[in-house]
Amino acid sequence: MTRVRSIQALRALAALSVVLYHACQWANAGFAIGAAGVDIFFVISGFVMWTTIQDPGLTPGRFVQRRFWRVAPAYWLVTAIVAAVALAAPNLMSKVYVTPSHALLSFAFIQHDDPSGVPFPLLPVGWSLNYEAIFYAIVAFALLAPARRRFGRIAGGLIGVMLLGIVPPISLFLLGQERLGEVFQKPFFLFANPMMMQFLAGVVIAKLRLERRLPRHGAGWGLVMTALIMFVVLSFFDLYASLWRPILWGTPAALLVAGAVSLEADGRVLANRLTDRLGEASYSLYLCHWPVVVILANTIGVARPALFVPLAFGSAVAAGLIYWRLVERPLARVRLSLKPQLAAEPAAS
Repeated sequence: MTRVRSIQALRALAALSVVLYHACQWANAGFAIGAAGVDIFFVISGFVMWTTIQDPGLTPGRFVQRRFWRVAPAYWLVTAIVAAVALAAPNLMSKVYVTPSHALLSFAFIQHDDPSGVPFPLLPVGWSLNYEAIFYAIVAFALLAPARRRFGRIAGGLIGVMLLGIVPPISLFLLGQERLGEVFQKPFFLFANPMMMQFLAGVVIAKLRLERRLPRHGAGWGLVMTALIMFVVLSFFDLYASLWRPILWGTPAALLVAGAVSLEADGRVLANRLTDRLGEASYSLYLCHWPVVVILANTIGVARPALFVPLAFGSAVAAGLIYWRLVERPLARVRLSLKPQLAAEPAAS
């Protein structure tokens, strides 16, 4: 897959936004819009997957192998560390409840409620990877079809899964059996979050890029600026709702990705060596930051947000970079030595 440097820069932006969001969240310091980094990741994932499956020699089995070896080992290791710390020193890893069933479902990338009733795996940020796993399954299924039919299969699969998640709870509400605030906590909705439509947005952007149909000649600046203005407005008014998240946050996320890719097609690359490196390490940053923030919150406290937030942010980024260099990169080398056919490719989130 030809690397798009702007995508690496957006990976870096998305990862750092999520890190800062969680640091601020623990200190009650705001910055809820930082969670939109996940929405950017989802759009990027769709972009990367559509670009990846243009390889004429890629089979469903090889695709699944690539994604498994790229995503699972690094995630499992951090999850195991979180579980071990939670068992050995519960006061350090608050809000993590280790039970056999919870652990099994977490390692299996299956969306579920934890023992406290919260829809998060052992490593809470892994909730997004559970939806990635569903998306990968849809893409693998699409690879069974001729190339001309794959877009339709991916779009149909994502829309079908979304409807599976939305229709049953809304039906309960319309029938008067559930209150609106409760219907979207139902298992179907947890399994099929409408956020997965952001994968489709990324697929569409990649398809338009390959067909040379993205806006050109500087129009990318308009897309990028529109996206940034939307994020600022959403942050200022603190606008968020689970059901409308794909629109409220997904729209500027898609515009940002489309704009950056369009600008790069015009020779204007919104990236540098630092964003290249942070983009490469974005998966490790995403995996490692949460336990670091939590441990710091439970040891030094959050009474002084002006001190805690920078310390937690810097420590989490440092931990992610160390994990990338000492664990993720060596895992990639081992993977390639054991499976030469599994060509290296960046994780989508």
